[in-house]
Amino acid sequence: SSLRESRYYFRGTIKLNGQPSPLGFSLMVRTSDYAVAQFSRDSLEANYIGTVPSATFHTKQSAVEPLLRGTLSLRLEYVLDEGERTAVLRYLPDSIHDFYVDDTSGKLVDLTRLYEELGERGESTGDKNMIFGGPSADAGESGAGELTQAEQLGADKLKGTLSKETLDKKARAISQLGLDSYILASASYREEEISDASVIVVRLTYAKRVDEETMRRWVTLDAKTGALMAVQSSGRWDENEVKKVDEATARNTVEEFLSTQQGERFDLCAAYTAGSSTQENGRYSTWSFRYARKANDYFFPADSFAVGIDAVDGSVSAYSQSWTADVGFDDPKGVVSAEQALNAYFKTFQITKGYVAVPQKLDLSDADYAPLAEMGYRALNSLKLGWKLTASEQGVTGIDAKSGKPILWTHEERGALQYSDLADSSAKNAAETLAGYGIGYGGGLFRPEKTLTQLDLVALLASTQGVLIDPENMDDGDASRAYRVVYSMGALRREDRNDSKQLSRLDVIKLLLDAGGYGPAARLQNIYKTDFSDQEKIPEELLGYAALAQAMKVAQGDS
Repeated sequence: SSLRESRYYFRGTIKLNGQPSPLGFSLMVRTSDYAVAQFSRDSLEANYIGTVPSATFHTKQSAVEPLLRGTLSLRLEYVLDEGERTAVLRYLPDSIHDFYVDDTSGKLVDLTRLYEELGERGESTGDKNMIFGGPSADAGESGAGELTQAEQLGADKLKGTLSKETLDKKARAISQLGLDSYILASASYREEEISDASVIVVRLTYAKRVDEETMRRWVTLDAKTGALMAVQSSGRWDENEVKKVDEATARNTVEEFLSTQQGERFDLCAAYTAGSSTQENGRYSTWSFRYARKANDYFFPADSFAVGIDAVDGSVSAYSQSWTADVGFDDPKGVVSAEQALNAYFKTFQITKGYVAVPQKLDLSDADYAPLAEMGYRALNSLKLGWKLTASEQGVTGIDAKSGKPILWTHEERGALQYSDLADSSAKNAAETLAGYGIGYGGGLFRPEKTLTQLDLVALLASTQGVLIDPENMDDGDASRAYRVVYSMGALRREDRNDSKQLSRLDVIKLLLDAGGYGPAARLQNIYKTDFSDQEKIPEELLGYAALAQAMKVAQGDS
Protein backbone atom coordinates (compact mmCIF):
# COMPACT_ATOMS: atom_id res chain seq x y z
CA SER A 1 0.00 0.00 0.00
CA SER A 2 3.04 2.29 0.14
CA LEU A 3 6.34 2.54 -1.70
CA ARG A 4 8.02 2.82 1.70
CA GLU A 5 6.31 -0.22 3.22
CA SER A 6 8.82 -2.65 4.69
CA ARG A 7 6.53 -4.53 7.07
CA TYR A 8 2.87 -5.27 7.60
CA TYR A 9 1.11 -5.43 10.96
CA PHE A 10 -1.87 -7.65 11.71
CA ARG A 11 -4.06 -7.54 14.82
CA GLY A 12 -6.95 -9.68 15.89
CA THR A 13 -9.13 -11.07 18.65
CA ILE A 14 -8.60 -14.36 20.47
CA LYS A 15 -11.73 -16.47 20.89
CA LEU A 16 -12.47 -18.40 24.08
CA ASN A 17 -14.93 -21.30 23.81
CA GLY A 18 -15.73 -20.04 20.32
CA GLN A 19 -16.73 -16.55 21.54
CA PRO A 20 -14.85 -13.24 21.03
CA SER A 21 -12.93 -12.01 24.07
CA PRO A 22 -10.94 -8.96 25.18
CA LEU A 23 -7.76 -10.94 24.55
CA GLY A 24 -5.90 -9.95 21.41
CA PHE A 25 -2.81 -10.74 19.36
CA SER A 26 -0.52 -8.87 17.00
CA LEU A 27 2.14 -9.94 14.55
CA MET A 28 4.42 -8.25 12.04
CA VAL A 29 5.42 -9.72 8.68
CA ARG A 30 8.60 -8.50 6.98
CA THR A 31 8.01 -7.73 3.28
CA SER A 32 11.54 -8.63 2.19
CA ASP A 33 11.13 -12.36 2.91
CA TYR A 34 7.58 -12.66 4.34
CA ALA A 35 8.90 -13.88 7.67
CA VAL A 36 6.96 -13.31 10.90
CA ALA A 37 9.40 -10.97 12.63
CA GLN A 38 7.31 -10.10 15.71
CA PHE A 39 4.45 -11.79 17.52
CA SER A 40 2.68 -11.16 20.82
CA ARG A 41 -0.60 -12.15 22.42
CA ASP A 42 -2.45 -11.33 25.62
CA SER A 43 -2.15 -13.87 28.40
CA LEU A 44 -5.28 -15.01 30.19
CA GLU A 45 -3.25 -16.08 33.24
CA ALA A 46 -1.30 -12.83 33.53
CA ASN A 47 -4.15 -10.35 33.08
CA TYR A 48 -7.31 -11.93 34.47
CA ILE A 49 -8.48 -13.48 37.71
CA GLY A 50 -11.13 -16.14 38.18
CA THR A 51 -12.28 -18.80 35.76
CA VAL A 52 -13.62 -18.51 32.23
CA PRO A 53 -17.43 -18.90 32.30
CA SER A 54 -18.96 -21.45 29.96
CA ALA A 55 -20.25 -19.96 26.71
CA THR A 56 -23.93 -20.60 27.51
CA PHE A 57 -26.04 -17.46 27.07
CA HIS A 58 -29.35 -16.96 28.89
CA THR A 59 -30.46 -13.43 27.96
CA LYS A 60 -32.19 -12.88 24.61
CA GLN A 61 -31.03 -10.19 22.21
CA SER A 62 -34.52 -8.67 22.12
CA ALA A 63 -34.18 -7.87 25.83
CA VAL A 64 -30.73 -6.36 25.34
CA GLU A 65 -31.52 -3.97 22.46
CA PRO A 66 -33.54 -1.30 24.36
CA LEU A 67 -30.97 -1.24 27.18
CA LEU A 68 -28.04 -0.61 24.83
CA ARG A 69 -29.99 1.82 22.66
CA GLY A 70 -30.65 3.90 25.76
CA THR A 71 -26.92 4.51 26.18
CA LEU A 72 -26.75 6.46 22.89
CA SER A 73 -27.51 10.15 22.44
CA LEU A 74 -27.07 12.70 19.65
CA ARG A 75 -26.78 16.48 19.46
CA LEU A 76 -27.78 18.65 16.47
CA GLU A 77 -24.98 20.98 15.34
CA TYR A 78 -23.56 22.68 12.28
CA VAL A 79 -20.61 20.95 10.58
CA LEU A 80 -18.38 22.33 7.82
CA ASP A 81 -17.01 19.59 5.58
CA GLU A 82 -13.53 20.00 4.11
CA GLY A 83 -13.53 22.10 0.95
CA GLU A 84 -17.07 23.42 1.57
CA ARG A 85 -18.16 26.98 2.35
CA THR A 86 -21.59 26.26 3.82
CA ALA A 87 -22.02 24.48 7.14
CA VAL A 88 -24.80 21.88 7.30
CA LEU A 89 -26.76 20.51 10.24
CA ARG A 90 -25.83 17.07 11.45
CA TYR A 91 -26.79 14.87 14.38
CA LEU A 92 -23.50 14.03 16.11
CA PRO A 93 -22.94 11.30 18.72
CA ASP A 94 -22.25 12.36 22.28
CA SER A 95 -19.40 10.79 24.20
CA ILE A 96 -20.72 7.96 26.33
CA HIS A 97 -19.43 5.58 28.95
CA ASP A 98 -18.48 2.01 28.14
CA PHE A 99 -21.53 -0.18 28.83
CA TYR A 100 -22.39 -3.84 28.57
CA VAL A 101 -25.41 -5.98 29.48
CA ASP A 102 -24.47 -8.75 31.91
CA ASP A 103 -25.85 -12.02 30.55
CA THR A 104 -26.44 -13.57 33.97
CA SER A 105 -28.43 -10.71 35.51
CA GLY A 106 -29.74 -9.12 32.31
CA LYS A 107 -28.79 -5.69 33.71
CA LEU A 108 -26.97 -2.80 32.06
CA VAL A 109 -23.52 -2.26 33.62
CA ASP A 110 -21.49 0.98 33.36
CA LEU A 111 -17.88 -0.21 33.08
CA THR A 112 -16.52 3.33 33.07
CA ARG A 113 -18.25 4.01 36.37
CA LEU A 114 -16.78 0.84 37.88
CA TYR A 115 -13.27 2.11 37.16
CA GLU A 116 -14.16 5.54 38.56
CA GLU A 117 -15.54 4.04 41.77
CA LEU A 118 -12.31 2.17 42.37
CA GLY A 119 -10.59 5.54 42.32
CA GLU A 120 -13.17 7.35 44.47
CA ARG A 121 -12.68 4.84 47.29
CA GLY A 122 -9.03 5.80 47.46
CA GLU A 123 -7.83 2.54 45.99
CA SER A 124 -6.16 4.29 43.08
CA THR A 125 -6.14 7.57 41.23
CA GLY A 126 -9.14 6.48 39.21
CA ASP A 127 -6.91 6.03 36.20
CA LYS A 128 -7.43 2.59 34.67
CA ASN A 129 -3.69 2.20 34.11
CA MET A 130 -2.97 3.00 37.76
CA ILE A 131 -5.57 0.52 38.94
CA PHE A 132 -4.19 -2.31 36.85
CA GLY A 133 -0.51 -1.59 36.55
CA GLY A 134 0.90 0.67 39.27
CA PRO A 135 2.31 4.18 38.84
CA SER A 136 3.87 5.19 35.55
CA ALA A 137 7.09 7.13 35.22
CA ASP A 138 6.97 10.89 34.56
CA ALA A 139 8.47 11.61 31.18
CA GLY A 140 9.85 14.93 32.39
CA GLU A 141 10.81 17.87 30.22
CA SER A 142 12.93 17.65 27.13
CA GLY A 143 16.33 19.20 27.37
CA ALA A 144 16.91 19.25 23.63
CA GLY A 145 18.49 22.39 22.27
CA GLU A 146 16.73 24.68 19.82
CA LEU A 147 17.81 26.47 16.67
CA THR A 148 18.35 30.19 16.93
CA GLN A 149 15.58 32.38 15.56
CA ALA A 150 17.81 33.47 12.69
CA GLU A 151 18.31 29.82 11.75
CA GLN A 152 14.60 29.09 12.05
CA LEU A 153 13.22 32.03 10.14
CA GLY A 154 15.92 34.14 8.54
CA ALA A 155 16.29 37.85 9.19
CA ASP A 156 13.99 38.82 6.29
CA LYS A 157 10.99 37.12 7.89
CA LEU A 158 11.51 38.97 11.16
CA LYS A 159 11.15 42.33 9.42
CA GLY A 160 8.17 44.25 10.77
CA THR A 161 7.91 42.20 13.96
CA LEU A 162 7.71 44.00 17.29
CA SER A 163 10.49 43.78 19.85
CA LYS A 164 10.07 41.48 22.81
CA GLU A 165 9.92 44.53 25.10
CA THR A 166 6.97 45.98 23.15
CA LEU A 167 5.22 42.62 23.02
CA ASP A 168 5.79 42.15 26.74
CA LYS A 169 4.02 45.47 27.41
CA LYS A 170 1.09 44.40 25.23
CA ALA A 171 0.77 41.11 27.10
CA ARG A 172 0.95 42.78 30.53
CA ALA A 173 -1.73 45.28 29.44
CA ILE A 174 -4.22 42.38 29.39
CA SER A 175 -5.04 42.50 33.09
CA GLN A 176 -6.83 39.12 33.14
CA LEU A 177 -3.52 37.33 32.37
CA GLY A 178 -2.24 38.24 35.84
CA LEU A 179 1.36 38.80 34.74
CA ASP A 180 2.22 41.43 37.38
CA SER A 181 3.95 38.87 39.60
CA TYR A 182 5.79 37.16 36.68
CA ILE A 183 9.06 38.06 35.00
CA LEU A 184 9.68 37.62 31.28
CA ALA A 185 12.11 34.74 30.88
CA SER A 186 12.35 34.40 27.09
CA ALA A 187 10.78 35.27 23.74
CA SER A 188 10.71 32.84 20.82
CA TYR A 189 9.60 33.79 17.29
CA ARG A 190 8.29 31.19 14.85
CA GLU A 191 6.27 30.86 11.67
CA GLU A 192 2.80 29.29 11.67
CA GLU A 193 0.18 28.56 9.01
CA ILE A 194 -3.13 30.14 10.05
CA SER A 195 -6.09 29.98 7.65
CA ASP A 196 -3.73 29.26 4.73
CA ALA A 197 -1.65 32.33 5.56
CA SER A 198 1.87 32.44 6.94
CA VAL A 199 2.02 34.35 10.25
CA ILE A 200 5.02 35.14 12.45
CA VAL A 201 4.11 34.61 16.10
CA VAL A 202 6.05 35.09 19.31
CA ARG A 203 5.83 32.90 22.39
CA LEU A 204 6.61 34.82 25.58
CA THR A 205 7.64 32.64 28.51
CA TYR A 206 6.92 34.09 31.96
CA ALA A 207 8.01 32.58 35.28
CA LYS A 208 7.82 33.14 39.02
CA ARG A 209 9.03 31.25 42.09
CA VAL A 210 6.54 30.13 44.73
CA ASP A 211 7.73 28.05 47.71
CA GLU A 212 10.86 26.83 45.89
CA GLU A 213 8.88 25.85 42.80
CA THR A 214 8.68 27.57 39.42
CA MET A 215 5.34 28.49 37.90
CA ARG A 216 5.30 29.32 34.18
CA ARG A 217 2.89 31.01 31.81
CA TRP A 218 3.31 30.99 28.01
CA VAL A 219 1.63 33.79 26.08
CA THR A 220 1.50 33.62 22.26
CA LEU A 221 1.00 36.86 20.30
CA ASP A 222 0.97 37.90 16.66
CA ALA A 223 4.53 39.21 16.39
CA LYS A 224 3.55 42.08 14.08
CA THR A 225 0.32 43.30 15.70
CA GLY A 226 0.62 42.06 19.28
CA ALA A 227 -2.82 40.43 19.13
CA LEU A 228 -3.29 37.68 21.72
CA MET A 229 -3.49 34.21 20.21
CA ALA A 230 -3.06 31.63 23.00
CA VAL A 231 -2.16 31.11 26.67
CA GLN A 232 -0.81 28.05 28.47
CA SER A 233 0.33 27.58 32.06
CA SER A 234 1.99 25.20 34.46
CA GLY A 235 2.32 25.48 38.20
CA ARG A 236 2.82 23.77 41.49
CA TRP A 237 0.62 21.08 42.97
CA ASP A 238 -0.76 21.68 46.46
CA GLU A 239 -3.81 19.62 47.40
CA ASN A 240 -4.31 21.78 50.49
CA GLU A 241 -4.31 25.08 48.63
CA VAL A 242 -7.60 26.93 49.06
CA LYS A 243 -9.56 27.52 45.88
CA LYS A 244 -10.51 31.17 46.30
CA VAL A 245 -12.41 31.67 43.04
CA ASP A 246 -15.92 30.25 42.60
CA GLU A 247 -17.47 29.27 39.27
CA ALA A 248 -19.62 32.41 38.90
CA THR A 249 -16.63 34.71 39.44
CA ALA A 250 -14.53 32.69 37.02
CA ARG A 251 -17.25 32.84 34.35
CA ASN A 252 -17.56 36.62 34.73
CA THR A 253 -13.80 36.93 34.19
CA VAL A 254 -13.99 34.76 31.08
CA GLU A 255 -16.82 36.75 29.54
CA GLU A 256 -15.14 40.08 30.24
CA PHE A 257 -11.88 38.73 28.78
CA LEU A 258 -13.50 37.35 25.60
CA SER A 259 -15.61 40.47 25.11
CA THR A 260 -12.42 42.56 25.13
CA GLN A 261 -10.33 40.19 23.01
CA GLN A 262 -12.92 39.02 20.47
CA GLY A 263 -15.60 41.72 20.41
CA GLU A 264 -18.14 41.02 17.64
CA ARG A 265 -17.07 37.39 17.31
CA PHE A 266 -17.83 36.73 20.97
CA ASP A 267 -21.27 38.33 20.49
CA LEU A 268 -22.07 35.44 18.12
CA CYS A 269 -21.18 32.81 20.75
CA ALA A 270 -22.84 31.11 23.70
CA ALA A 271 -21.60 28.87 26.49
CA TYR A 272 -20.95 25.46 24.95
CA THR A 273 -19.72 23.50 27.97
CA ALA A 274 -20.37 24.34 31.61
CA GLY A 275 -17.40 24.62 33.98
CA SER A 276 -19.25 22.79 36.71
CA SER A 277 -16.15 21.44 38.38
CA THR A 278 -12.46 22.18 38.67
CA GLN A 279 -10.26 20.25 36.29
CA GLU A 280 -6.55 19.49 36.34
CA ASN A 281 -4.82 21.64 33.75
CA GLY A 282 -1.07 21.09 33.80
CA ARG A 283 -0.40 20.72 37.54
CA TYR A 284 -3.01 22.88 39.20
CA SER A 285 -6.78 23.38 39.34
CA THR A 286 -8.66 25.53 36.89
CA TRP A 287 -12.20 26.34 35.92
CA SER A 288 -12.63 25.42 32.25
CA PHE A 289 -15.08 27.14 29.90
CA ARG A 290 -15.84 26.97 26.19
CA TYR A 291 -17.92 29.36 24.13
CA ALA A 292 -18.96 28.34 20.61
CA ARG A 293 -20.54 30.19 17.71
CA LYS A 294 -24.31 29.83 17.19
CA ALA A 295 -26.29 30.25 13.98
CA ASN A 296 -30.04 29.77 13.66
CA ASP A 297 -30.01 28.70 17.34
CA TYR A 298 -27.64 25.77 16.66
CA PHE A 299 -24.00 25.52 17.71
CA PHE A 300 -21.12 25.56 15.24
CA PRO A 301 -18.35 24.34 17.61
CA ALA A 302 -15.62 24.55 14.93
CA ASP A 303 -15.66 28.25 15.81
CA SER A 304 -15.04 28.50 19.53
CA PHE A 305 -12.96 29.97 22.34
CA ALA A 306 -11.69 27.90 25.28
CA VAL A 307 -10.55 29.63 28.46
CA GLY A 308 -9.16 28.31 31.74
CA ILE A 309 -9.27 30.32 34.96
CA ASP A 310 -6.80 29.71 37.80
CA ALA A 311 -9.01 28.69 40.72
CA VAL A 312 -6.57 30.27 43.22
CA ASP A 313 -5.84 33.74 41.84
CA GLY A 314 -8.58 34.11 39.20
CA SER A 315 -6.24 34.85 36.29
CA VAL A 316 -6.56 33.47 32.74
CA SER A 317 -4.27 30.44 32.73
CA ALA A 318 -5.32 28.93 29.39
CA TYR A 319 -6.74 30.31 26.15
CA SER A 320 -7.20 28.93 22.65
CA GLN A 321 -9.30 29.97 19.69
CA SER A 322 -10.61 28.75 16.35
CA TRP A 323 -12.58 30.78 13.80
CA THR A 324 -13.66 30.27 10.18
CA ALA A 325 -13.96 33.24 7.85
CA ASP A 326 -16.71 33.56 5.22
CA VAL A 327 -18.74 30.54 6.26
CA GLY A 328 -22.45 30.22 5.44
CA PHE A 329 -25.09 28.21 7.29
CA ASP A 330 -27.70 25.95 5.71
CA ASP A 331 -31.39 26.67 6.40
CA PRO A 332 -32.54 24.49 9.35
CA LYS A 333 -35.98 23.85 7.83
CA GLY A 334 -36.76 20.23 7.05
CA VAL A 335 -34.55 18.45 9.60
CA VAL A 336 -35.62 15.01 10.78
CA SER A 337 -36.60 14.51 14.41
CA ALA A 338 -34.12 13.54 17.10
CA GLU A 339 -35.95 10.20 17.51
CA GLN A 340 -35.63 9.40 13.79
CA ALA A 341 -31.94 10.29 13.87
CA LEU A 342 -31.29 8.12 16.91
CA ASN A 343 -33.08 5.15 15.31
CA ALA A 344 -30.91 5.53 12.20
CA TYR A 345 -27.77 5.79 14.30
CA PHE A 346 -28.63 2.73 16.41
CA LYS A 347 -29.10 0.66 13.25
CA THR A 348 -25.47 1.29 12.29
CA PHE A 349 -24.33 -0.74 15.32
CA GLN A 350 -24.16 -4.47 15.79
CA ILE A 351 -25.10 -6.12 19.07
CA THR A 352 -22.42 -8.67 19.81
CA LYS A 353 -22.17 -11.26 22.54
CA GLY A 354 -19.00 -12.66 24.04
CA TYR A 355 -16.63 -12.32 26.95
CA VAL A 356 -16.27 -8.89 28.58
CA ALA A 357 -13.46 -7.64 30.83
CA VAL A 358 -14.99 -6.43 34.11
CA PRO A 359 -12.85 -4.83 36.87
CA GLN A 360 -12.77 -6.66 40.18
CA LYS A 361 -11.24 -5.31 43.36
CA LEU A 362 -8.42 -7.42 44.77
CA ASP A 363 -8.54 -8.68 48.34
CA LEU A 364 -5.13 -7.36 49.37
CA SER A 365 -5.29 -9.30 52.65
CA ASP A 366 -5.02 -12.48 50.60
CA ALA A 367 -1.38 -13.63 50.67
CA ASP A 368 -1.65 -14.72 47.03
CA TYR A 369 -2.15 -11.09 46.02
CA ALA A 370 0.65 -9.63 48.17
CA PRO A 371 3.14 -9.37 45.25
CA LEU A 372 0.53 -7.52 43.19
CA ALA A 373 -0.12 -5.12 46.04
CA GLU A 374 3.60 -4.37 46.28
CA MET A 375 3.64 -3.54 42.56
CA GLY A 376 0.79 -1.06 42.92
CA TYR A 377 -2.08 -3.19 41.61
CA ARG A 378 -5.48 -2.54 43.19
CA ALA A 379 -7.71 -4.56 40.85
CA LEU A 380 -7.64 -7.00 37.99
CA ASN A 381 -10.16 -7.87 35.34
CA SER A 382 -12.39 -10.89 35.42
CA LEU A 383 -14.21 -12.37 32.43
CA LYS A 384 -18.00 -12.34 32.26
CA LEU A 385 -20.48 -13.19 29.52
CA GLY A 386 -22.17 -10.11 28.16
CA TRP A 387 -23.60 -8.10 25.28
CA LYS A 388 -22.12 -4.91 23.82
CA LEU A 389 -22.66 -2.46 20.99
CA THR A 390 -20.06 -2.76 18.21
CA ALA A 391 -19.63 0.24 15.94
CA SER A 392 -19.73 -0.15 12.17
CA GLU A 393 -16.36 -0.72 10.53
CA GLN A 394 -17.34 1.92 7.98
CA GLY A 395 -16.90 4.64 10.59
CA VAL A 396 -20.20 6.48 11.11
CA THR A 397 -19.57 10.11 12.09
CA GLY A 398 -23.18 11.20 12.44
CA ILE A 399 -26.63 11.41 10.84
CA ASP A 400 -27.47 13.89 8.08
CA ALA A 401 -30.13 16.16 9.56
CA LYS A 402 -32.10 16.52 6.31
CA SER A 403 -32.03 12.99 4.86
CA GLY A 404 -31.72 11.05 8.12
CA LYS A 405 -29.01 8.87 6.58
CA PRO A 406 -25.69 7.95 8.24
CA ILE A 407 -22.60 9.96 7.32
CA LEU A 408 -19.67 7.63 6.73
CA TRP A 409 -16.06 8.57 7.33
CA THR A 410 -14.29 8.32 3.99
CA HIS A 411 -10.71 8.66 2.82
CA GLU A 412 -8.95 8.31 -0.47
CA GLU A 413 -8.33 4.63 -1.09
CA ARG A 414 -4.72 3.96 -2.04
CA GLY A 415 -4.47 2.35 -5.45
CA ALA A 416 -7.90 3.65 -6.50
CA LEU A 417 -6.60 6.30 -8.94
CA GLN A 418 -7.72 5.87 -12.54
CA TYR A 419 -7.10 7.97 -15.64
CA SER A 420 -9.07 8.17 -18.89
CA ASP A 421 -6.38 9.79 -21.08
CA LEU A 422 -3.52 7.25 -21.09
CA ALA A 423 -4.61 4.81 -23.81
CA ASP A 424 -1.89 5.64 -26.37
CA SER A 425 0.57 7.34 -24.04
CA SER A 426 4.14 6.26 -23.38
CA ALA A 427 3.49 7.39 -19.79
CA LYS A 428 0.73 4.79 -19.29
CA ASN A 429 2.80 2.14 -17.51
CA ALA A 430 4.59 4.60 -15.23
CA ALA A 431 1.45 6.59 -14.37
CA GLU A 432 -0.60 3.48 -13.60
CA THR A 433 2.22 1.95 -11.56
CA LEU A 434 2.34 5.09 -9.40
CA ALA A 435 -1.47 5.11 -9.18
CA GLY A 436 -1.31 1.60 -7.73
CA TYR A 437 0.49 3.14 -4.75
CA GLY A 438 -1.99 6.02 -4.46
CA ILE A 439 0.44 8.50 -6.07
CA GLY A 440 -1.03 10.77 -8.73
CA TYR A 441 -3.65 13.40 -9.48
CA GLY A 442 -7.30 13.70 -8.60
CA GLY A 443 -9.91 14.39 -11.25
CA GLY A 444 -9.33 11.35 -13.50
CA LEU A 445 -6.94 13.01 -15.99
CA PHE A 446 -3.15 12.60 -16.04
CA ARG A 447 -2.49 15.02 -18.97
CA PRO A 448 0.65 13.14 -20.15
CA GLU A 449 1.53 15.67 -22.89
CA LYS A 450 1.55 18.63 -20.49
CA THR A 451 4.96 20.12 -19.64
CA LEU A 452 5.68 19.41 -15.99
CA THR A 453 5.45 22.44 -13.68
CA GLN A 454 6.56 22.82 -10.11
CA LEU A 455 2.92 22.63 -8.96
CA ASP A 456 2.44 19.38 -10.93
CA LEU A 457 5.39 17.74 -9.17
CA VAL A 458 4.39 19.16 -5.79
CA ALA A 459 0.95 17.58 -6.27
CA LEU A 460 2.57 14.19 -6.99
CA LEU A 461 4.80 14.43 -3.91
CA ALA A 462 1.88 15.55 -1.71
CA SER A 463 -0.12 12.51 -2.84
CA THR A 464 2.53 10.25 -1.27
CA GLN A 465 1.33 11.67 2.05
CA GLY A 466 -2.39 11.26 1.27
CA VAL A 467 -3.11 14.77 -0.08
CA LEU A 468 -4.75 14.30 -3.50
CA ILE A 469 -5.48 17.30 -5.75
CA ASP A 470 -6.02 18.09 -9.44
CA PRO A 471 -3.56 20.90 -10.34
CA GLU A 472 -5.85 22.05 -13.17
CA ASN A 473 -9.05 22.22 -11.09
CA MET A 474 -8.29 23.26 -7.54
CA ASP A 475 -10.47 24.49 -4.70
CA ASP A 476 -9.30 27.42 -2.62
CA GLY A 477 -6.31 26.41 -0.54
CA ASP A 478 -5.55 23.16 -2.40
CA ALA A 479 -2.23 24.38 -3.78
CA SER A 480 -1.10 25.81 -0.44
CA ARG A 481 -2.05 22.56 1.28
CA ALA A 482 0.06 20.55 -1.16
CA TYR A 483 3.00 22.91 -0.84
CA ARG A 484 2.86 22.72 2.98
CA VAL A 485 3.24 18.94 2.74
CA VAL A 486 6.25 19.30 0.42
CA TYR A 487 7.86 21.92 2.68
CA SER A 488 7.57 19.47 5.59
CA MET A 489 9.22 16.76 3.45
CA GLY A 490 12.23 19.02 2.90
CA ALA A 491 11.83 18.92 -0.88
CA LEU A 492 11.34 22.65 -1.29
CA ARG A 493 11.85 25.87 0.64
CA ARG A 494 8.94 28.26 1.06
CA GLU A 495 10.79 31.06 -0.72
CA ASP A 496 11.38 28.81 -3.78
CA ARG A 497 7.69 28.34 -4.51
CA ASN A 498 6.87 29.08 -8.16
CA ASP A 499 3.70 27.26 -9.21
CA SER A 500 4.07 27.71 -12.97
CA LYS A 501 7.84 27.14 -13.25
CA GLN A 502 8.59 24.52 -15.91
CA LEU A 503 10.91 21.85 -14.52
CA SER A 504 13.96 20.35 -16.16
CA ARG A 505 15.09 16.79 -15.51
CA LEU A 506 17.66 18.10 -13.00
CA ASP A 507 14.99 20.17 -11.23
CA VAL A 508 12.91 17.02 -10.76
CA ILE A 509 15.88 14.98 -9.56
CA LYS A 510 16.84 17.65 -7.01
CA LEU A 511 13.31 17.82 -5.59
CA LEU A 512 13.04 14.05 -5.32
CA LEU A 513 16.43 13.57 -3.65
CA ASP A 514 15.86 16.47 -1.25
CA ALA A 515 12.53 14.89 -0.30
CA GLY A 516 14.35 11.61 0.36
CA GLY A 517 16.90 13.28 2.62
CA TYR A 518 19.86 12.97 0.21
CA GLY A 519 20.38 16.71 -0.23
CA PRO A 520 23.33 17.12 2.20
CA ALA A 521 25.24 14.31 0.49
CA ALA A 522 24.40 15.53 -3.02
CA ARG A 523 25.73 19.00 -2.25
CA LEU A 524 29.23 17.74 -1.42
CA GLN A 525 31.68 19.05 -4.03
CA ASN A 526 34.55 17.53 -6.07
CA ILE A 527 33.78 13.88 -5.33
CA TYR A 528 31.21 12.90 -7.96
CA LYS A 529 31.21 11.78 -11.57
CA THR A 530 28.60 10.21 -13.84
CA ASP A 531 28.45 8.13 -17.03
CA PHE A 532 26.22 10.69 -18.74
CA SER A 533 27.76 11.77 -22.08
CA ASP A 534 26.80 15.39 -21.40
CA GLN A 535 28.22 15.56 -17.85
CA GLU A 536 30.16 18.72 -18.73
CA LYS A 537 26.84 20.55 -19.18
CA ILE A 538 25.64 19.67 -15.65
CA PRO A 539 26.17 22.62 -13.27
CA GLU A 540 28.83 21.78 -10.70
CA GLU A 541 26.49 22.40 -7.76
CA LEU A 542 24.04 19.83 -9.19
CA LEU A 543 26.52 17.14 -10.24
CA GLY A 544 26.09 15.29 -6.95
CA TYR A 545 22.34 15.06 -7.53
CA ALA A 546 22.87 13.62 -11.03
CA ALA A 547 25.45 11.10 -9.79
CA LEU A 548 23.31 9.86 -6.90
CA ALA A 549 20.25 9.66 -9.14
CA GLN A 550 22.18 7.52 -11.63
CA ALA A 551 23.63 5.28 -8.93
CA MET A 552 20.21 4.71 -7.35
CA LYS A 553 18.60 4.21 -10.79
CA VAL A 554 16.34 7.21 -10.23
CA ALA A 555 17.50 8.52 -13.62
CA GLN A 556 19.16 7.00 -16.67
CA GLY A 557 20.58 8.36 -19.91
CA ASP A 558 18.62 8.48 -23.14
CA SER A 559 19.52 9.04 -26.78
